[in-house]
Order: sequence, then structure tokens, then C-alpha cells
Amino acid sequence: MFLNTNFNQQNINRHPICIDIWGDYAMFTRPESKVERTTYPVPTPSACRGILNAIYSKPIEFYYQITQIDVMNPIHVTTITKNELQQVADNSKIKNNDYSIDANKYHTQRVSSYLSNVYYRIHAEIILCDNIDTTHVNLKSIVSQFNRRVANGKCFYQPYLGTRECICYFSEPDMSHVPIDLDMNIGTMLYDVFDLKNNKPLNTSKSKSQRNICTDVSFFNADMKHGVIKIPRKY
Repeated sequence: MFLNTNFNQQNINRHPICIDIWGDYAMFTRPESKVERTTYPVPTPSACRGILNAIYSKPIEFYYQITQIDVMNPIHVTTITKNELQQVADNSKIKNNDYSIDANKYHTQRVSSYLSNVYYRIHAEIILCDNIDTTHVNLKSIVSQFNRRVANGKCFYQPYLGTRECICYFSEPDMSHVPIDLDMNIGTMLYDVFDLKNNKPLNTSKSKSQRNICTDVSFFNADMKHGVIKIPRKY
């Protein structure tokens, strides 16, 4: 599904927020790369949403809509060769004392591309869920709580830049940093793989009868102007 751009939508049930994020390395994996992973040159909206969820999340009350991503540091791509295994551990056999994987037999080297010395600014909106009882859920208090957590460096779990091995640091926006002066047509880019309004947990059971499909893969045309990427609204 491709998204249409609409940047002027206003609603009393949404409020803008903004944070700075940075780290030593990042990898925002392109969905077409499988074995040897390749990164997008900039963060995906889904990766940015994941960082915000790590800081503060109440999925039954609100969700995040990414509206803009600012690239603050020059884009540097580096490759890293990692030692991996071609075989995945079988959870059903792990309890057996004699179960093991021969690392020498299944050892392989894979090259992945990473971004180095990254710094971004995320612009987003906190949007109340549909049919939420506003007498018990206050948007102003949610935004205040989010801002306090950012100011104090609090998070539910360590946010990461694309993959868990790439640690993400965050803070309130530092206005002394400005986006880079670079134009780039990134082309078709992953927007998200979930329906943000669907609060059902993902069931990855091998049984098709028990598996609930709540994925909603969407893409958009990413175009960076002077280091700024406008993100189309989905909701």
C-alpha cells in the first residue's frame, strides 16, 4: 500500500512532539535484503516509531504518527563482516543435554552495511486512539509525561537504531544542530509493517489456525530536501 501526502490535517486528539536521537551505528534494513543486510541511508518511520515506543507507550490509549525526519549528520555507510551460523537453534530441543550446533560446520561470514556516527531529529504526533474515553485519558498529561521522560532519559527498554546491536541515545531537541544541506531522492521506502490502530499482539505461532494476521505493510516515496524528509500521514 502506498500513502498519499497530506500535511495539514488538524485534530484536537493529536499533539506534536520532537526529540533528538543519535548513536555510533545504525542499520535500517531494506526489506529486499535477506542474508547480507543492506541499510536505507536514513531511518524508516517504523524505526522512529519504535524508538518513541521504547521511551513511552500506552497502545490502548495512543499511538505515534511520524511527520518529519531531519538528518543532522552527513551520511556515512560502512560495511561490517560478521561471523554467523547458517542454522537456527531448535527451541524444542534445547532442553536436551546432548543438543548442540556444530559452529565449525555451519559457520559463515556475512557482510552487512551500517550507517556510522548518526544524528537525527524526529518530529511526530501523539494521537489518541479511536473511541477513547477522554474523561479518563488526558492528551495534555500524556504529552507532559512523554516530555518528562525524555528530559530525564527514562525509557521502558533501551531504544535502538534499526537493530538491537545499534544503541540509540535520545534527548530534547538541541537547536544548535541543524539538518544537513543535502537533497536526495531515496525512492520507495518502508513506512510500517503494522496497523497502528490495531492493538492486537502479533501471534507468530506455526499453526495457521492460531496465527492472527495483524500486519499492514505500507510504503511511500521518500524524498529528502535540505536534510528534511516529510512523512505522509497514514491516519
